[in-house]
Amino acid sequence: MFANKDFREGEVIFEEKPLVCSQFLWNSIYKYTACGACLKSLETAEEMARRLSGNASLELPYASKCCEIMRLRQKIVSCHRCQAKYCSEECRQSAWDQYHRTLCLGENKGDPSHPLEQLQEAWRLLQSSA
Repeated sequence: MFANKDFREGEVIFEEKPLVCSQFLWNSIYKYTACGACLKSLETAEEMARRLSGNASLELPYASKCCEIMRLRQKIVSCHRCQAKYCSEECRQSAWDQYHRTLCLGENKGDPSHPLEQLQEAWRLLQSSA
């Protein structure tokens, strides 16, 4: 891709909706929160650094630069069955219509006999043996 004009800092130059997207399993294992449809982060860089470092008092410089995430917080919604998080009602509905209706664990979350839970456990075992 080549630009034939100058862009301002922070200006969006290209945006598209993914056909299919999913977090890596280890993101879930490490409690990373992202929209289940568009994968936008639902935590600030400082919150992420605190979570990963285990240091609740850690402060990052320029923390105010995460203001988009703070605005997103007002719109965060969850799946009524499994509590998957989404950055907006539009993303929740889109995910439900496209795939989440089929993949939602609902009351089966944590059931070791459920095929999706077995798949996640297989991934966990594979990661721990690597």
